[in-house]
Amino acid sequence: MSSSLAKNSKVGVIGSGISSLTFTYFLSKLRPDLKFTVFEKESYTGGYIKSELLPFQGEMVRVEKGPRTLRAVNEGTSIMVDILIKLGKFDKVRVIKKDSIANRKYLLSPKNELIEVPSGSLKSMVKFFSDDLTKGLVSSVLKEPFQPKPQTSQDESVQSFLKRRFPGANVGDNIVSAIYHGIYAADINKLSIRSTMSKLVEFENQKGSIVKGVLFGDKSRKSRSILPEYLSLFNNKSNEKYDLIKLDSELKKFPMILFENGLSTFTNAVYNELSQSANVQFKLNTPVESLKQTEGNGKLVVNNEYEFDHVRSTINVNQLAKTFETDSKLTATSNKLNYVDIFLVNVYLPKNAIKQNGFGFLVPLSNANPEKLLGVIYDSDIEKSSMRLFQNEKADTYGDDMVSSYDNSKAYTKVTLMFGGHFFANCKSIPSEEELQKNIKTALQKTLNIDLDSVEHLVSSTYIPQCLPQFHVGYQELTKLFHEELKGEFKGKLSHGGMSFGNGAGVPDCVVNALEAAIDLK
Repeated sequence: MSSSLAKNSKVGVIGSGISSLTFTYFLSKLRPDLKFTVFEKESYTGGYIKSELLPFQGEMVRVEKGPRTLRAVNEGTSIMVDILIKLGKFDKVRVIKKDSIANRKYLLSPKNELIEVPSGSLKSMVKFFSDDLTKGLVSSVLKEPFQPKPQTSQDESVQSFLKRRFPGANVGDNIVSAIYHGIYAADINKLSIRSTMSKLVEFENQKGSIVKGVLFGDKSRKSRSILPEYLSLFNNKSNEKYDLIKLDSELKKFPMILFENGLSTFTNAVYNELSQSANVQFKLNTPVESLKQTEGNGKLVVNNEYEFDHVRSTINVNQLAKTFETDSKLTATSNKLNYVDIFLVNVYLPKNAIKQNGFGFLVPLSNANPEKLLGVIYDSDIEKSSMRLFQNEKADTYGDDMVSSYDNSKAYTKVTLMFGGHFFANCKSIPSEEELQKNIKTALQKTLNIDLDSVEHLVSSTYIPQCLPQFHVGYQELTKLFHEELKGEFKGKLSHGGMSFGNGAGVPDCVVNALEAAIDLK
């Protein structure tokens, strides 16, 4: 339901990550009369998207302190690319081809061997299905269509669902848990199947089986597309020189999209565009400590100083609840959403050290894992495999003769290790700095046979507290309750976006959510 803002309204935005920046971008374009104030507690914008240059042996090494690639199948990715084109940055768009080495993905076996996830080759399929990780999987898949449906329609954990549908094969601990380590850093014994694998639940309900759903599901059904509405609102100028629908189709040919100079290329471009507007003001180094609603006109007051007709928050809902003057039902509901910490480590070596090239690997729950490693990303393979999307000085020219912008002859290895997540949540205390540094060395030695003590290297560690919300069983009901209480308590004057109580966990999902919220308020 639309809740359009009155003419010349003032809008406050809490946070300056991808969700806040794109929300402000969209709404400011739709409503040039509105005045925006963006509050950011840090000295920089971009939130968890953070590309940094670090000095090493007389050169600068670029590392990502957060997300680095985008899924091309998500329409949010197409919208991000479209925005970059509008901002004159179309030459920054990079893609990974399907047959690239960077599209090879691995699971770490209990023997610390990298097992390639089948990519179409017979060799990878044979090795995958002959490993202990997949023991009993084939027979369980064959038996799955004959498994009974549940007696109730209640939500359940991912682990519980998989054990029902695939008895006899430890699909959860051996395979799926690793995938969820890469997406949510979460425990499948607690994650909601309805919130994270809704399609499988749909297959079970409609076809009585996941296998039947995959084989005989309605292929003609398509999820709702936001692109036509976005196209009508943002691409209806006569000087547009390219076709957004064609762009979306082209992007879907590639498994991954990235930007030259990192994902911060996008957030920096949007920030710079907004900074040039007289109607948008950024207040950096300014945390929001209080948020209250006036009794008279119902406006919201931030930090007892700034008055707004509407406030959009994208920060951790636990932190948002702390800004309310008094405890309420909304406070209690907000605090029911759990978050986890991530210890992210960037490592750079001036030599080629990866034997099995690819995108990286993830660690299943079934592995002995005292280091609490979630997975490793091979940034150097991704960089060396990336190609320019646009071939000429125009944003509508694609070609098969795609050229890499990196010097592939240069010998270097760059990886990112991710520790923690739900593993830290289960600890009585967070590991000390000494323990974390020891875990870095041990994990690299065990998994990639890299001995940091014997090679020159750069290591940059970042501890990111309470960064990923956990979509536990009952998350959908909790989300509905949160938004109902938010609307009731603040009379529609306060809205919330980002990963918390939103739709989807990725960067493109946050962009789509921001677009939908902006359209609702226009």
